Amino acid sequence: MAQGVGRSCPKKESGPMTGRGELPPEIGLRLRWPLALTMIGLFAERVARAFWPFWTVLLFACSALLLGMHEILLLEVAWAFGILVALAAAATFGMAVRRFRFPKRKEALDRLDATLPGRPIATVADRHAIGAGDAGSEVIWQTHVGRMTKRLDEARAVEPDLRLSRFDLFGLRYVALLFLTVGLLFGSFLKVGTLGEVMLDEQALALESSWEGWVEPPGYTGRPNLYLNDIEQARLTVPVGSLVTIRLYGGVGDLTLHETVSGRTKDVPSASDPSQSFNVNRNGEVRIDGPGGREWTMEAEADLAPEIEFAGPVARSDGGRMEAPFTARDDYGVVGGWIELILDEERADRRYGLALDPEPREPIMLELPLTIAGDRSEFTETVIGEFSRHPWANQPVRAQLAAHDDAGQQGVSEPQSAILPGRRFFDPLAKAIIEGRRDLLWNRVNAGRVAQVLRSVSYKPEGVFRSATDFMMLRFIVRRLEARASLDGLDDSSVEEIEDALWNLAVRIEEGDLSDALARLRRAEERLAEAMESGASDDEIADLM
Repeated sequence: MAQGVGRSCPKKESGPMTGRGELPPEIGLRLRWPLALTMIGLFAERVARAFWPFWTVLLFACSALLLGMHEILLLEVAWAFGILVALAAAATFGMAVRRFRFPKRKEALDRLDATLPGRPIATVADRHAIGAGDAGSEVIWQTHVGRMTKRLDEARAVEPDLRLSRFDLFGLRYVALLFLTVGLLFGSFLKVGTLGEVMLDEQALALESSWEGWVEPPGYTGRPNLYLNDIEQARLTVPVGSLVTIRLYGGVGDLTLHETVSGRTKDVPSASDPSQSFNVNRNGEVRIDGPGGREWTMEAEADLAPEIEFAGPVARSDGGRMEAPFTARDDYGVVGGWIELILDEERADRRYGLALDPEPREPIMLELPLTIAGDRSEFTETVIGEFSRHPWANQPVRAQLAAHDDAGQQGVSEPQSAILPGRRFFDPLAKAIIEGRRDLLWNRVNAGRVAQVLRSVSYKPEGVFRSATDFMMLRFIVRRLEARASLDGLDDSSVEEIEDALWNLAVRIEEGDLSDALARLRRAEERLAEAMESGASDDEIADLM
């Protein structure tokens, strides 16, 4: 034993099997299932790494077929795409074949052995070289082999590494899978069957002169497309803006196109251009010269501008809201509109606080309601607005309607004179406060006059104010108005603050600060009496009742 140890001999290499021995049959039988599954996994791993570019190209091609791209594209583009796909498939398949290697049994054993501690498969297959023939050394070796053999019971099939992210840096396989999913969801397997028909039909058309033509009306008209090959009549009426598409097949120059409906003067293609598109902008002719040619006289049907008119006077509804009924019509349907209200200074009572020129304000614009259900080519609706707090409330205005269609054309109504509806106040004190607010909003220069009038109204509060709180609130507002006006003048925020306070006080006085039903009933009776004394209309009296 000592002599064996002292001799110079090669060391046993660690790691994978050295190949100096074969696995005993009983060991091979014990490892047959883990080894077989590991080989299958190794095979799948190498197939995935070698062939993923090839099946990515196939997925892109299948998605294009499912979506029917060959039916949409021009013949030249479809052929170019097909050739490109074929070249890409051939190139990727060739690279895959060169890269792919069938896994060997030794490679599967090495992979399986690497997952076990101490590499027992290599140990069992190895031969006893150092100390062979020595009894002690043999005992130690057999003990070691026995331990390694027991570890073989832990052998399990090694899962393949099918991750391709380090090979497919741009995720092309996922993009191809996404396209295929879109094709499966929105395409059809029937589209695949039309590939041969399209190619054969296009080839046949290329051999003899032929043509195809379509007329596509604007989408908002709701009219169907026309396939000119199926239309027998020579005179057609189509909406203005319709898109005409003509395709010429056969030899260059065998068929030519001439048209006078577009009015094109710039960038006009050659008459023999195989694919041409243009819009119908006027009456004219479309003619295809050559074998099997046709001629059509096209009449451009004008898209009329919308029409709109008032269906009744601008009136005041319950609660002081404005109601303006209208009727709108258009040959293809109204898609929107508005009503515009402008102060009519000539009809205004330009006395007292209204003697000054009014401050400039933007016109009132309200969007028109459209019929929810039914035909929008002609309908009647009512536009409603609340303007009780607007500076022009209860003042004369000019109202005008406008409507527009999908083509951007606009129609307007005749202007109508009206009084901008607003809330009516019947309590004398509330009415005086509202008139002061109106004068202040008309022109802020009236601030001094408004303060003077309100001071005179509240000079002797007895019998005028039903509440001391109302009196104190009015005095506070007047002082604030005078203080603001005496400084640098009233700015927009100051005017807005004071007019809001005057409005709230007038509403409080008009409706009263009532706490019980009996007081509310008495106040309602007082308001009704005040309305009748002030000459209110029947509708206003009915509203109060």
